[in-house]
Amino acid sequence: MQVEVFDKNIKLSTALAKSPAKTKKIQSNHIFMSFLARVKLENLSLIKGLTTFGLKMTR
Repeated sequence: MQVEVFDKNIKLSTALAKSPAKTKKIQSNHIFMSFLARVKLENLSLIKGLTTFGLKMTR
C-alpha cells in the first residue's frame, strides 16, 4: 500500500508522464530528476511538518 501511495504522489507532483523526451538518455535523466525532486519535496514536508499538498498550498 505504501508503494501505491508513493507512486501516486510521484505522478502528481513531478509530472513524470509529461516528459517530451525521445531518447533513452534524456528519458532516464528526466526520471532521475523527477525522483530527486520528489525526495527533496518529501524532505521539506518532513521539516515543515506539512503534507506535500500542504506545501503547495502555502505559496
